[in-house]
Amino acid sequence: AGAGSTLGEQQRNDLVTDLKKAGSKFANKWVMTGGNHDLGDVVDGANLKIYQDFWSKQPFKFDPDKVLAGSTFWYSAMKVQSQLVFSLTSQFYWTGGGVAAASNDDRAKYAKLQDEFIDDILAKNKDFNSIVILTHIPPFMADIDETHGWANWNLELRKNTLSKFIEQGKPITFVTGHFHGTVYSEHTFQSKSGATVPMQIIVTTAVGTTIHWGGNEDFTPATAAQVAEAPTGFEAFKTFIGNNFGLKDSSIEKAAFGVIKFNSGGFNKGASAWMSPKGQSTPIHTFTADKHV
Repeated sequence: AGAGSTLGEQQRNDLVTDLKKAGSKFANKWVMTGGNHDLGDVVDGANLKIYQDFWSKQPFKFDPDKVLAGSTFWYSAMKVQSQLVFSLTSQFYWTGGGVAAASNDDRAKYAKLQDEFIDDILAKNKDFNSIVILTHIPPFMADIDETHGWANWNLELRKNTLSKFIEQGKPITFVTGHFHGTVYSEHTFQSKSGATVPMQIIVTTAVGTTIHWGGNEDFTPATAAQVAEAPTGFEAFKTFIGNNFGLKDSSIEKAAFGVIKFNSGGFNKGASAWMSPKGQSTPIHTFTADKHV
């Protein structure tokens, strides 16, 4: 749910309750990385403020002795042993979903500030062996030149930002989410100085529900890219979930906050199977006509 929604507030409060129950075991080990469910697909100042106001008051943070100067609530960097670890807001690099997202002034402003922060950290810190980047949306799935969609970064912004890390000549690891499925890929790039730079992208599934896009339980980078390149999450759902279970295009419509509504008669028996845990026949959710999921 979006940061400004009633459901979003309830989810944040529930999460804080669970985190506090975890006790001191995870003290000083938290890194906040906002995604589209926290900030909205189209970044705006109001949602940024809601997110910051809420989480800045919570007792979850990373060891302040390891956080590097210039870090903010939206982007940060820290030295962890021999690694330089960044936490970045990928929503600043996402311009899908139409002109509104692409031309949004808040998104563009924060993307510029985040890039300037990356430049500053890399210029002032050279004593590290590898780079780790924590962010919500993966930069790409299979190919740095793949089409921008709902589950990767804007192509121009992607190549510009990744080049900053590649030019350091050190191994790069991305740890991401968003896709609701697990994907692992390895890539090799050349820096301008001629260094061979390995990059691995780890896309983790969701704490809540894994989505079996196209009926798949496992994804190669290539099959994941086909889903990621859909222009919106709604289009990905319609193509790789709806069509897979015989849902009629006319029976699926986009409702508020990007949820999917099924109209009467729009789905076939068994359409809820994609929500079932592996090895179980009972679905987590059963779709009912004229109800939202």
